[in-house]
Amino acid sequence: AGGATGTPTNTAVLALNGTISGKFEGNAAATLKDKTITWTRSDAGSWTCSTTVDTKYAAPGCPPAAAAAGAGT
Repeated sequence: AGGATGTPTNTAVLALNGTISGKFEGNAAATLKDKTITWTRSDAGSWTCSTTVDTKYAAPGCPPAAAAAGAGT
């Protein structure tokens, strides 16, 4: 009823690593609509974050995917 789409489910087998991702939909601001955010956990237990939102909307610890990909160059 509230404009939400889909139901979150977890069907993954328990593992040391993994990925959680989400997509801005429903009543999200137009600048965020259809953008994603992804958290990835390594085998060592550390988490990284990336997003497809514009740089000006990204959290400091969660750079846009394109910026993160070029960070090592």
